[in-house]
Amino acid sequence: MRNGGIAIGVIAFAQRHRPTQQHLQTRVAMWGGYALASEVARIGGYPLAGQPPEHFRVTSARRARRAVGGQVEAPAIGLGDILRIGDVEDLGDGLRPTERAERTLRLFLGEQLYQQLETRGFLDVSSVRYVEEQRVYRLRRDPGKQRERRVRVFERGRYLNDLCIVRAQSVPEADHFLTMFLGLLSDEESTLSVVKRHDKFAPNSDGREPETIPAIWQPRRA
Repeated sequence: MRNGGIAIGVIAFAQRHRPTQQHLQTRVAMWGGYALASEVARIGGYPLAGQPPEHFRVTSARRARRAVGGQVEAPAIGLGDILRIGDVEDLGDGLRPTERAERTLRLFLGEQLYQQLETRGFLDVSSVRYVEEQRVYRLRRDPGKQRERRVRVFERGRYLNDLCIVRAQSVPEADHFLTMFLGLLSDEESTLSVVKRHDKFAPNSDGREPETIPAIWQPRRA
């Protein structure tokens, strides 16, 4: 990774099942991509992000329901169910793309980090390019989860400016947020390369919310 460190994902296939090229590609994208993103978050100082949830052992929501204390309980949704988009477009779950993207964001961040995002409305990412300036990027979310919010930049705890980083494709807002989060952790330079002179704004350019929580720069873990 250009931010430092190496992220590795390993996937094994059983040849006895004679996997097709499409089968290999979709699963490399799903499982390999998830493993790499998880390692990016860990190296970037977020060890809880990308970790399999407690119900990970339930790999399919299509398993038979079981009775618990006289009540019929549906099994929890596993990672395979959420990321099965690589196989089919219609997952049969009745979810819109925005809903599925939100679930993926929540699954990847984990409950602790996701609830922090929900409560505070932002996540902070410490810079590895601007160490001397102790720069921190504050990634904020629109309360309505519809539009992008400008990234607030802090240096040595001082709110400096806003950066406008918008979606290049028509993807759900939750997907865009997760992409920016992982991008700043893995390749800060490329993520910032889309920010031109006209994409930099004065503080509070898209909202007057006061900053009551300090932006504290954290050095990268070895």
